[in-house]
Amino acid sequence: MTRPATELEEGEETRTCRKDSTHTETRPVPVLTEHQFPLKKAEAKEASCTEEGNKEHWICEGCGKLFADEKAQKELSPEDVTIPPDRP
Repeated sequence: MTRPATELEEGEETRTCRKDSTHTETRPVPVLTEHQFPLKKAEAKEASCTEEGNKEHWICEGCGKLFADEKAQKELSPEDVTIPPDRP
């Protein structure tokens, strides 16, 4: 493996012929679909009249994506988890 794939970037693999080392082949390695980094739980936080709150969610420590569950099966946007201030 020349450059391993990550959750964010494609990798690259170069193979060399055993009979003639001048013959090489390079191919891309797709971006990983499984998260390789741990997910950190973000506890729910109630919004106040001046500060935003948030719904419970999980954050991938590698790519920063947000998820509804600890198995990273449902991706969320920041808007999905943000609770706006509760202004009177």
